[in-house]
Amino acid sequence: MLYPRITKLYMYKSPDAYTLDILISGRLWAAKPEQFNDPFDDGNLKITKDFTEQDYLAATCRKYGKSDQWPSEVVQHVNENLDADGNFTPEGRDRVNKAIQDLIEENRNSGVICLSEVCDSILMWSHYAKKHTGVCFEFIRAEDNELGDEEICSPVKYERHYPQIKFLWPISRVILGARIEKWFKSCIETLCKERNIQCVQAEKSDREFRIEIT
Repeated sequence: MLYPRITKLYMYKSPDAYTLDILISGRLWAAKPEQFNDPFDDGNLKITKDFTEQDYLAATCRKYGKSDQWPSEVVQHVNENLDADGNFTPEGRDRVNKAIQDLIEENRNSGVICLSEVCDSILMWSHYAKKHTGVCFEFIRAEDNELGDEEICSPVKYERHYPQIKFLWPISRVILGARIEKWFKSCIETLCKERNIQCVQAEKSDREFRIEIT
């Protein structure tokens, strides 16, 4: 598992029915990239140049290693797409173009869930948990669950240039906002008790600009 030191991930949520549904149904809402607030995060991949034979072979090597290590089915696939001179056959070009379009469409229709490595961010409590009146869910990240799978869960990397080219979640703890209202706190505590999930309180530190979890 990549980043083994990260064993917990967190999600800040507002006090609403959608948050309660996470505990009731065990589901999380995954938004499409086009629904994000930031237009630069819309996940709209664009192809800026033709995908060449060299690109195709390089991508295959990145995934399967050197050509002499390729499984027989990969060798067969490459031979079906490239002719004896190493150029795309008409059928091969069509297959590659279709695969690229399928990838773009899959990305456009994919769902994204954003998690944090910290549970005491004042800014996140203010913005995502409605001024500290919501909660913060703590999830276990382990090698044997989805959050430990690098194909599913990976760090956000911000780049200067555009990129080319339903899970069951193990909630281990729910953190109550420092200004959570009594009705919402009661609902969360009841649901957590029914599901044997630890429930703790976030409070303002008396001496520092930080959040204390008790």
